Amino acid sequence: MPPPTSPTIVSPSAYPVFYSGISITLVPLDATNTIPINEEFFYEFQRHQSTYEAQYCFKALKMAPDTWFNDQFYTSYFMWDSFTSGVAISSMRNDKNGKFGNDFAQLEYMNVTVVTSNKPYGVHDGSNPLFKVRGTPKFGLKRDGVHSGHVQTGITDSFCSVKGSNKGRCEDGYTKEVSGPEAVHIRVATGAKPNVDKYSPLDREFFKSFLDLSEDSQPKFFALFLFYLIKLSL
Repeated sequence: MPPPTSPTIVSPSAYPVFYSGISITLVPLDATNTIPINEEFFYEFQRHQSTYEAQYCFKALKMAPDTWFNDQFYTSYFMWDSFTSGVAISSMRNDKNGKFGNDFAQLEYMNVTVVTSNKPYGVHDGSNPLFKVRGTPKFGLKRDGVHSGHVQTGITDSFCSVKGSNKGRCEDGYTKEVSGPEAVHIRVATGAKPNVDKYSPLDREFFKSFLDLSEDSQPKFFALFLFYLIKLSL
């Protein structure tokens, strides 16, 4: 989980989800960036194409290195969506069986919150959709509360600009680690688990499961779904 100075970007609509009381496993970019598609995985995938699903998915993936803009594909192309899907399914399966942990990701419990507006609070300038200039705020929010500040309207929003810096000061739509009554205790993935088989050419546990699944004749829909997520990011 990134520290407050390097928050994870989420949709502001994530706020009611975080505070709903349901079980949440957050998979930030810090975690998905620990599982790049390296050469070992790519060549092992190339060798494991015994099903039509695997053949289709490998061809979809192969378009990426074939058209990559430089020679750094194997260090800059990550399994963001497919890894996150695997982490989610593993968490749901383990929760159902009364187990903590995840087959593919290292997890920690952290206290986080979703930032929905920016200081100073109580600035009703029309940017915040939860607060009208006149009338009752949505969801019973307080007019001077932590959700009542300015909401960034775009990358050129002057309110968020810092003179002489290319980094803005607005944080709405971020999650960050906090303490206090506004914090929510959730599970956060901090990285991809290494492969327990030290003799395998694959260095991540998820890689092994990924390839095993692509060659399984039963859960073909699941295999297609995982690789379809790769295709979406091309």
